[in-house]
Amino acid sequence: MAGNAKSMMQLNFFDAACTGSHTAIGQWKDPADNSRTKDRLEYWLWLAQLAERGKITSIFIADSYAGHQTYGGSADASYKGGSHIGKLDPLTIVSAMGAVTKTVSFGITASTSYIAPYALARTFSSLDHLTNGRVGWNIVTSHSTSAAQAFGRDEVVPHDERYAAAEEYMDIVYQLWEKSWEDGAQLFQEEPEMAYDPRKIHKINYEANTTK
Repeated sequence: MAGNAKSMMQLNFFDAACTGSHTAIGQWKDPADNSRTKDRLEYWLWLAQLAERGKITSIFIADSYAGHQTYGGSADASYKGGSHIGKLDPLTIVSAMGAVTKTVSFGITASTSYIAPYALARTFSSLDHLTNGRVGWNIVTSHSTSAAQAFGRDEVVPHDERYAAAEEYMDIVYQLWEKSWEDGAQLFQEEPEMAYDPRKIHKINYEANTTK
């Protein structure tokens, strides 16, 4: 390291909004473990405030949409061991965590395969405003058959098809975020009356590029 330059280490928490452990089967059996309370807001407020006191950069919340049916072709082992079971939607808890912190950021998993682009863009934009820019998106395409079935499909879409669809999905989301509102669209100008300048607000009409 040259001169007096200093390096910075970024520390992050990793969690999932499931009661019981998301990393170790049976961890909930430890009397000191509080993972059984992760279905209550108090846990997430405690975690957010703990992160801020500890100068943690961000809290990453992993997510998936259905139980893991890998071992023996069923989710029985996960149910018995208490791992990745009863997951809450992490998007519903982040604004509360943001309200009790000022510096901690939040990374949230959301799938391009099962959430409509407009709905996702709207939700993350909302959280971006409510937390003053402290939200990030962990982009996934979801790989499990159980998740596909939870959304009414027989099988998960093959890998290459999922990622091709995700590329188009990202085009749509970025256009919604970057091209629908220009800087300065919000005025709240009394004379002449203009809260929002309609010339700077644009409807997104997306057309897929079929030549790819």
